[in-house]
Amino acid sequence: MIISIMCDSVDSSLSYRQLAKTRAEIKRVLEGKKMERFAAMCREVDEFVVQLLFEFEDMQVRVVGTVEGLVTLECSRCNLPVGCKCSLPIDALVFESEDCLQTWLDQENDSVNKEVVVSGPSLNLMDLVEDELILGLPRAICSQCKSDNGENYVYSSGPKVAKQSPFAGLSALSLS
Repeated sequence: MIISIMCDSVDSSLSYRQLAKTRAEIKRVLEGKKMERFAAMCREVDEFVVQLLFEFEDMQVRVVGTVEGLVTLECSRCNLPVGCKCSLPIDALVFESEDCLQTWLDQENDSVNKEVVVSGPSLNLMDLVEDELILGLPRAICSQCKSDNGENYVYSSGPKVAKQSPFAGLSALSLS
């Protein structure tokens, strides 16, 4: 059974476990400006379309979905604005605390194939989406920036200085 939650406010008292039990699906449009940490990293942020499905995997809450929207970033070389379309997949296991995560890892689940999110027991949609956007933020390089280094964009330390031998000046000394 899929429950669709499309209203403007998601009840913050909903727990991740309740959402997973009912295989809840959340479809929302979030204002980018309200995600303050993410907005501070961008020149401009637009709205983001969020689609999330909550389910269980190995007795743990799993969140699967996508986040899509437009941002304007600064080019990391010339500081010109660059428009970017963000389309990020989300596939994460959600734990209520560090202790819950450690307990899960101690039960021979030592290989984690998915991203792990440690959150409280109740849904905080804005924080969950904002963290994913920050982690998936693209490097903005505009098409005007040319570099011989391709995608590495390693800045050189300047021209190479020819090194002189430490013994080069000895022949000029007179031995009398």
